[in-house]
Amino acid sequence: MVKKRPVALINYVQQLFPKKSMMIDSGVYSLMHLGKLMTADELEKYTRRYVKMILHTGLTCPAVEVDSQYIEKTPGTYKRLRKIYDEYKVSSQIIYVWHYSEGLDALFELMEKHKRIALSPKELLFTLRMLDEGKQYKEQAKALFSKILQKSNGHHVHLLGTMVDWMSYLPHNWTCDSATWTSGLVWGYYLLESPFGFDFRGDKESVSPPIREMVSKAMPKLIEIYNNAPRLTRAKKNRHEFMRKLCICMVSMLEWWEAHTLRNLGKYPKPNDPIDFCGVKRVGANEGSAPLDRLKNEKFKI
Repeated sequence: MVKKRPVALINYVQQLFPKKSMMIDSGVYSLMHLGKLMTADELEKYTRRYVKMILHTGLTCPAVEVDSQYIEKTPGTYKRLRKIYDEYKVSSQIIYVWHYSEGLDALFELMEKHKRIALSPKELLFTLRMLDEGKQYKEQAKALFSKILQKSNGHHVHLLGTMVDWMSYLPHNWTCDSATWTSGLVWGYYLLESPFGFDFRGDKESVSPPIREMVSKAMPKLIEIYNNAPRLTRAKKNRHEFMRKLCICMVSMLEWWEAHTLRNLGKYPKPNDPIDFCGVKRVGANEGSAPLDRLKNEKFKI
């Protein structure tokens, strides 16, 4: 929302995907990268603008709260911000964020008050690294998630920033977001199991031929969508090559994730499948051999 046009963008996305579910992020991650602490008044002004934007678009989808714990000049400002959601009567759709520094008691207290909560696995990793316990990351995360499941009573749990390979283990009523699929643009490559890895470095581009062909066919439509989108900033450049590589990253990750999920579950999960984080054997997990045959032959639907 900083120097952008969020309402215009959201309305356009709604037009493109009228039947798709949406989730709105608060933008706190971007605010953190401004490199400065914010006053309580600044954060309240931002939060009110955020809520008004949600109301103006008519969205009834989940929206992550402005969890300002790491950027507030006055500790505890986030509690003041939470009152704003009640004031505007949007609290039921807000995803309230718990941070590890608050302790488990605060987490369970948050779950008692609200049906939607979020937490960051990456934050846990950074915390453990500072304690020189980074190698215990997955075990600690699994233990934490198991405790949440024990206390959960139909809660919507959202993971902020999730490693792609973990997604196949999450309970079916949890959601997550991940930017892993964009890392190929940052580093120029991503090492995945063949045939999904890609490498944009050097003169020769290494990409799975079916994925390259699929993206090439989709580019005209993608460019049309891009050109018709509302202008968000003064500079609007048609970055064809950037978009092409972004799509290659995304499709490669999606295809790899599907293969990884099939390998773990024996089938592709449906929305209400009884999946649990720790990978306990599921009912009907190995029905049919077609998915496993696809894995053995490395022939995947692109």
